[in-house]
Amino acid sequence: MGALGHGPRAGAGSVSRYVWALRRALASPGRARLELEGGRPAAVLVPIYRPGDEDLLVLTRRTEEVEYHKGQISFPGGAADPEDDDPVATALRESAEEIGLEPRDVEVLGLLDDVLVSHSGFRVTPVAGVVRPGPYRFVPSPAEVAEIVTVPVEWLLEPGHEQVGHSPSGRPSYAYEHGEHFIWGATGRIIHSLLETIRRGLAPVA
Repeated sequence: MGALGHGPRAGAGSVSRYVWALRRALASPGRARLELEGGRPAAVLVPIYRPGDEDLLVLTRRTEEVEYHKGQISFPGGAADPEDDDPVATALRESAEEIGLEPRDVEVLGLLDDVLVSHSGFRVTPVAGVVRPGPYRFVPSPAEVAEIVTVPVEWLLEPGHEQVGHSPSGRPSYAYEHGEHFIWGATGRIIHSLLETIRRGLAPVA
């Protein structure tokens, strides 16, 4: 029988079982990541934040003044700039601009599957990261971010909280309704990818 990949117990040190599982899965030598072609390159940060005893996923509600995805729930991020070395640089730069999250306060764990946003033409690379433990003062950009939204990772992983459907093109779509916030579209697909990665990291070792 293989060893169980359950990770550290809750509250054991500064690393939660979900961050442990995510790091484990992303570091797996046999992991295959979906890298799409075409579209305008963009990147988002998928930050996990632990101010107390639970892991929170940090998202934003976009203002009505932004060019794309007005009023929607999204991860901090945006289009790549010519000076960005890679998607990680794009995600960290945009996160600093949008929510005041300093790059030095983020541990980058790895990349999730690319997502193509057909109606805006972006090819988005999600960058999974962990915010330094403890309370953090996010500073949202008034022009871009109407609200910082946090959702517990454990809640997202619970059965029944993921709504599965299909887009007009026939591909699976994923949505989550947490409180007054409805999360869907590319953000829903990125969250699904994150959760599946965490589940792989929690799975027993063969």
